[in-house]
Amino acid sequence: MFNPLPLKKYQVSTTCILIILNYLLYCSSATEETCTKPLGNSVEDPSLIKGDCQSSGHTMADSKPLLGYWNIRGLGQTVRFLLAYLDVDFEEKRYELTPELTYDNWYADKEKLGLDFPNLPYLFDGPEKITETRAILKYLSRTRKPELLGKAAEIATKIDMVDNFLYDLYYIEFAGAVYGYTDELAKAFKETAAVRLGRLSTFMKENEWITGNDITYVDFFLYECLYQFKKFDANCLDKFPNLAGLITRFENLPEIKKYIGSPKFLQGPITLASAAHPL
Repeated sequence: MFNPLPLKKYQVSTTCILIILNYLLYCSSATEETCTKPLGNSVEDPSLIKGDCQSSGHTMADSKPLLGYWNIRGLGQTVRFLLAYLDVDFEEKRYELTPELTYDNWYADKEKLGLDFPNLPYLFDGPEKITETRAILKYLSRTRKPELLGKAAEIATKIDMVDNFLYDLYYIEFAGAVYGYTDELAKAFKETAAVRLGRLSTFMKENEWITGNDITYVDFFLYECLYQFKKFDANCLDKFPNLAGLITRFENLPEIKKYIGSPKFLQGPITLASAAHPL
């Protein structure tokens, strides 16, 4: 785990971040009894998103994987990109969350899905049921294209380091600033991001991708983080042309370019509407 940068007079952000993290965990993991009455149908008859944005019903016997997540980019967009890159024909169940905490059918579904650790995102792939973003990314890489996990132990180790480094920056610093927005938190995030993006830039050097010249699953995570950071702070990559170049390179991958141009692609929003600074 990282050592937080001194926040000086913004040290109060630690408490704010803990509050926001608890809120985010509540959104995906609270019990049905603690929520308002769910709306819509349960997973037995979900409204699914396909290539043509229409579907009806899904069973474990279906050959197409099913991805469940909020109807935002959030942590789920990385999984969507990887599925598209791997040319996997998948369906989606997108859940809604309003600022008033009126939930769609996630809380009607969550205890009926047979998940070991009920949370969003989840992935059904044949008999497999997986939750947690990074576990899903690794699963898809392991089962579809193992080289995305790194072709050598040295690369795999680098991937693990970047993965954890990014997750801290995204989930603690960025999510805390966006969901619990104050001017102090925004300033603190920008200062922290400048240092940590600098470390990533130095680590990447002149490589095409973050751990070398071969793309790996962590580049999908990195791309989405950088995309969202830029939406929060448009100038955050001005001093890091190699990271900015990775964004362009990623978007020009044939599979990704095709997906972005398809009706299945979710352009936004990035955050839930309940964020103090929605994106």
